[in-house]
Amino acid sequence: EDLAFEWIYTAPPAMFFKADSFTIDGDATRTWVSASNDATVQIACVIQNLWANYDRAFDALTLDIPQAGTQTVSFNILEDTVRASFTLDTSTLSAGTTYSVSIGVYQNGVSRFNV
Repeated sequence: EDLAFEWIYTAPPAMFFKADSFTIDGDATRTWVSASNDATVQIACVIQNLWANYDRAFDALTLDIPQAGTQTVSFNILEDTVRASFTLDTSTLSAGTTYSVSIGVYQNGVSRFNV
């Protein structure tokens, strides 16, 4: 007997930064960093819908800011929500410049996504 059924693929929800979760040194209203030669700041954010159940498994995150020195401090996964923390070395930044910020998502050293 033949079994027939209909199946509709539904794509997983898009990944995104939760805008109100982005903080610089713990301040959610701060939108600037000092271009000092000896300063580091803590950047924290929440990424929504980054989840292995959505075929988005990962083992590393990077904070990507052109020409900036960054380091991942930690990330915590709670289902489809990831809380990440990074340090930013501001000595490589130029005063008065606007920088684009993204998060690189990696698995086994291979880039999988950018948020």
